[in-house]
Amino acid sequence: MSNEPIVETITRIITEAQGKEPTTSLYQVIDPDALEDLYRHSSPTVKFEYIGYQVTIRSDRTITIDELA
Repeated sequence: MSNEPIVETITRIITEAQGKEPTTSLYQVIDPDALEDLYRHSSPTVKFEYIGYQVTIRSDRTITIDELA
């Protein structure tokens, strides 16, 4: 498990997939502080859409992205 904040990991993964940094801030889609806090106190699976990708954060903080059709 990485010590990198979840929000930074999501941004890095999206940037790698697109070859450039996202132009839409993740803060416009989800509350990053609430997301980090959620994983400090529990281990849910969270899914949300962000700039054409389905982002999934699993209970072990593994993050995957899938392009939306």
